[in-house]
Order: sequence, then C-alpha cells, then structure tokens
Amino acid sequence: MKTKVLNIFLILLIIILPFSINDRNDDVEAQVLSKTTVGYYQSTTCEISLFEYLIKNRGNDLNIYFNNNNYADINCFGKITGLDVVNETFIVSIGTNTSLNLLLQSCIWLFLILFIPKTKENKKINYRSALLLPFIFIVQFVSENRFYNRSNILHSNELVFDNYYLISKFILYSLFIFLFVDIFTSRIDNILNYIPYLFLIIGTFSGTNLNFFIIIFCFFGLLNVFENRNFNLFDITYSVFSLIWIFNVKENDYFFDGDKLRGFTNSEYNYLSQIFWIVVIYLLVKGLIFVIDESKNTFNLNLF
Repeated sequence: MKTKVLNIFLILLIIILPFSINDRNDDVEAQVLSKTTVGYYQSTTCEISLFEYLIKNRGNDLNIYFNNNNYADINCFGKITGLDVVNETFIVSIGTNTSLNLLLQSCIWLFLILFIPKTKENKKINYRSALLLPFIFIVQFVSENRFYNRSNILHSNELVFDNYYLISKFILYSLFIFLFVDIFTSRIDNILNYIPYLFLIIGTFSGTNLNFFIIIFCFFGLLNVFENRNFNLFDITYSVFSLIWIFNVKENDYFFDGDKLRGFTNSEYNYLSQIFWIVVIYLLVKGLIFVIDESKNTFNLNLF
C-alpha cells in the first residue's frame, strides 16, 4: 500500500511540477485574461507558468482553448508561449517540448506499470538481444526527418558524434532496456491479465510519431526472436511480402499526417522509414506472441 501511495504521489508530482515552475524574483505576474491583457501575455512569453495563470484566472468564464506547443524550447516548458483571440475564443499556447515529453511521459507510464502485481516466480530474462532496441528506434528520428523537424526545435538527423539530440535519445532507449528488465522480470506472468488497461492509456508521446507500448512489445519481440530462433510460416510470409514491398518503393516527398494514428503509422515514404516500420510491426507482433506464451498459464479470465 505504501508503494502504491508513493507511485501515485510521484505521478502527480511529474504532472504538476513542470507546469508550476516560475521565477519568483522577476516582476512578471499573471494577469486576469481579457481582451485588454492579450498584449501583455504576448509580450511576456515563456515567463508565466500555467499554474500561475490558472490561479489568477480561476472562475474566469471566457471561452478559453489550451493548445500545447511542442516546438517550444525546453526553458519554456509548462509556460505560456503565446496567446491569440479567434472568434471570441482565447487560444492559450503552453510550451511542451517534445524531448522533455519523452522523459516525463515515460516516467508516468512506468509508474503505472508498477501497479501490476508481481508474481511469485521471477523470470530470468536474457536482455542482451534487447540492446538492439536503441539502434532500431534511433532510425525513426533519422528517417522521419520531415515530421520531427516541425515538431521539435532540437531535432537533427545528422549522424555525427556531436549530435547530442540523437545521443540523448539513444541513452533514453538504453535506460528503457534496464528498466524493462527490472520491472518485467517479476511481472511478465501477469501482464496478459492487465492488457485491457491499454484502452484507457493512449501511450503516444506528445509531439512524436511514437507509442510507448510499441517500445515495450518490441522489447519482448527481440527476446522472442533471439530466444526461439526458429522461423515459422508467419515469419517467412512476412519476410517475403516485406522484400516485395521494399523493392517496389519509389522514394518521393510524400508526407502523411497520422493524426490519431500517430505512433502506429509511417509519416514519410522513403526506404529507411519503410524498413523501420516493417521491422517495428514485426517485432510488435512477435512481442505480443511472447507475452501470451509467457502469461497463458497464469491467465485469469475473471481478472481480464
């Protein structure tokens, strides 16, 4: 019970804290929103936190629409980055940098996974094959350059040693591996019982074309591929159709806005992005099969 309370507290802290940080030593304070103060907010961007704004404007009956600005700098995270009035609707933009979203949202979802009860037996997971995971997912940031260029001010797809943007992503995915091993070693037998909760949690990172649960199942998919090492009819069929597809790809500048499909669909039509999604969807399916095989003996239909 203490662990669950602590998890809830940490989740709330992660949600609230980034949107309440502000410089108390400056002279910039939130004002009651009206047509006369729109100019004030437009001239004080990245200085007033969302928490400050909400306290000052509690009870305000204006028609207000909050819009997250993923392209904002990290220093503007959780702060008002713009304000406009369109047809009597006040549009308030809140800075939510994509790179920081990856870290914060990952922490929230990992804490939620900790609510899955541990089983009595700890599975021995040989995670060496999962070390390929960072290399696989770095390809997305390189291949879907057009999508990430317009959603992250820090984005760069250049494969150079001083590209700290890609290096930070590689470190983050490497951290995922060690956390997954620690979390799922004692829970893998119980995962299948709690899969319906995926319908309550979207899992797509804000400002990205990436879903957290795909990363998890690709982790299991790599374990499945390297532990079993046997090709069945599905593997052969998928490989054949994938090769046919790749050989018929004609590169162009097509761009697809995934909208509600973000995290599950390709946004650019080039060789590298096609290969990335072919591999990821394959590992996703293999990961689902792995979870079902590991959990089927402890499956609880009533709990499910």
